[in-house]
Amino acid sequence: MIVNRIPEALRGIAPRRIHLVSCLLAKPRRTLLVDGLLAVFLAVLFSLPSNVEGQLNRAADLNRRIEQARSLERLRQYDRAVVLFERVLQDDPDNRSALNGALRLYFRLEAYNKLIPLLETHIAKSPDDSRLRGRLAEALYGAGRDDEAEEQIRDMLERFPQSESAVSQIANLHLRREAYDRAIQTYLDGRKRLGNPEAFALALASVYTSAFEVPGAVREFTRWLTQQPGQWRIVNDRIDLLASIGSQELVEQALRAAVAEHRDSKDAQDLLGGFYLRSGKPVEALAAYREADRLDGDSGKYLVRYADWALREGHHKDAIATYRELIGANGSEDLHAEAYTGLALAYRKRGGMDDAAETYRQIIAQYPNTEFRDEAMSNLADLLLVHYRDAPRALAMYRSLLADASAPEYREKARFGMAECYVVMGSLEDAIVQYNAILEPEVDTTEAETRARTQYHLGEMALFQNRLDDALGHFRETADRYTGSPYANDALAWTILIAEGRQGGDGPLSDYIRSVRLRRQYKDQEALDSCKSFVEENAESPIADTVILDIGMLLEGMGKPFQAVAALQDLIERYPESRRVAAAHWRIAEIYETKIGDIPRALTEYETLLLAHPDHFRNDAARRKIRELTEDHPPMP
Repeated sequence: MIVNRIPEALRGIAPRRIHLVSCLLAKPRRTLLVDGLLAVFLAVLFSLPSNVEGQLNRAADLNRRIEQARSLERLRQYDRAVVLFERVLQDDPDNRSALNGALRLYFRLEAYNKLIPLLETHIAKSPDDSRLRGRLAEALYGAGRDDEAEEQIRDMLERFPQSESAVSQIANLHLRREAYDRAIQTYLDGRKRLGNPEAFALALASVYTSAFEVPGAVREFTRWLTQQPGQWRIVNDRIDLLASIGSQELVEQALRAAVAEHRDSKDAQDLLGGFYLRSGKPVEALAAYREADRLDGDSGKYLVRYADWALREGHHKDAIATYRELIGANGSEDLHAEAYTGLALAYRKRGGMDDAAETYRQIIAQYPNTEFRDEAMSNLADLLLVHYRDAPRALAMYRSLLADASAPEYREKARFGMAECYVVMGSLEDAIVQYNAILEPEVDTTEAETRARTQYHLGEMALFQNRLDDALGHFRETADRYTGSPYANDALAWTILIAEGRQGGDGPLSDYIRSVRLRRQYKDQEALDSCKSFVEENAESPIADTVILDIGMLLEGMGKPFQAVAALQDLIERYPESRRVAAAHWRIAEIYETKIGDIPRALTEYETLLLAHPDHFRNDAARRKIRELTEDHPPMP
């Protein structure tokens, strides 16, 4: 019967589709085959949504189970997590996420009896997957089957002779086993096979460092720098690390040999020159920088770089000589302006403020309408205010800068400078006007750090006007809104200090705030007298320790280092539990180091800070100081 030839796919279709069957039965016998195929297609079409839905549900279930396994792994329930990964692989053997999870946990659990067969199964499916082959070699090593692991490595090198990835995998395998020599040789052999002598430079430098092979590490870091000049900061840090691992002499010898291999690289010469400067050899450094500048077409760029770094390292005379040389040499206007700017800074660092001021005036006259002039005007105004303490002349310079600045950043500097001048001159309302101008609503581009600084200074103004509640509002806003700013820390310190000071009465607190204002106005002697009176009359005040710390800092600033040390030691003895004690130790150490020149006493104070305050934020800096001072001033036999 014809009915028996209805395709199986059409049976059980919902009643609303019966008319489709009727149409098929009414057709001639010669078209039944075509109709049958059409029916199959329609049946598949009708069932497709349910199949897709089933696949989606299955995928969602697998993902859910994988996430459960990962959650257990994060909880360090590795045995339970690996069971879930195994079950997913049973249902979906090629699920990559489950495979990676299972492999990771098998390694962690050292379940090599399961790990090795699983890797072999998937390698059979993907014979060109070098990552799986590398992991198999690692598993075989872990299982103690070293010969098979070596065979797997040889097979990888034969299969992937030009693969940098395969070389790295093998080298890292040796590294995990702390077989540094094997890792190094793997990279070196890889270079030969690839025909690329520059390959794997950074990786080799890291391995040499781990193996404490200083010359090799220096050589490879230098090679990497020639490929990645932008990484010079990192390379310089690593070179200094290697000097601490080995010695200055060993690193210098290795660096000279490495630079000889790259004699046409200005970056390599720059690296050598920087090392010489940090090693206290400015003459040798200058020779390296001259060679770098020659390679750069005698641009003068590397001589400026030498002078800048010499200045940072404390070689002031060498920096000044080089800046002067650049000013007198042929070069661009920008190069000369840059040299003048560096020369002025060098004079300031040496204490030659008059020479610095004259140099700034030369820049202002010779380079009008440039950022060099704006920077010089800003710096000259700072000198007038802070060093010469001539607030009216400084104010005039800042006003001129505000009117003619070529960039917004200098107008901002001018307003901050004008506000400070007004504070020094006692015109707090005018200072507030300048700070508010910086925070004008229409200036949407104001940086967060600028806003933090301005809010903090507005808090200071309120403080100096004895509006303590307004001051607290500004300080709290600074601390809450600009948590990453150093002004937030200062604002928080004032918030705590005001709360403590009020416990002793508003009168003594106002007296202390007056001393702070006097310091800001460069009336150091009046500020000192005010602080001393406070301590005599309010020895039990909660902020007496802070006032004594200020006395020590005032005496230091007035050029009385021994009296400053005595005041700070008085603080430590009177208030041994004070939070200011750590700051006192730090100041005493710095005074002995920089003002008195008593290095043994300075070392003792830095060490005391570490022992008495092991969690203090300055401890890392104290350790660096101890290391540097010990190296530069070894104890006498």
